Amino acid sequence: MPAHYITFLDSVFDSKRHRGIWPTIELLVNFWKGTNPTKYDSFIVDTKDKKETRYRKTGAGKSGHFRSLVDIPVQLHGMIRKVYNVDELEMDGKFFREFAKRFREFSVAEKI
Repeated sequence: MPAHYITFLDSVFDSKRHRGIWPTIELLVNFWKGTNPTKYDSFIVDTKDKKETRYRKTGAGKSGHFRSLVDIPVQLHGMIRKVYNVDELEMDGKFFREFAKRFREFSVAEKI
């Protein structure tokens, strides 16, 4: 394993201990973007929750767009799971909605 991977892993686990979930996931996202931008196997999650995610009666959000799908790369999903086990991080609808808010590039417009 190259030395820069070991340095990266040290920074990830240090972030996990001292900074929390979202800064650590941001490190993973940025690492994935820098190393695998052309390899993209989709892991699509439907985050529909009408009461929490809808702003208007038509079902649209504040921007007027329908956004209820998250398309996260399988590789990135696996990286997150390697750092956080099921007991530490429940990757449920709430998690994926927050993920889509923080990382807009993985949010998919269902209808525009």
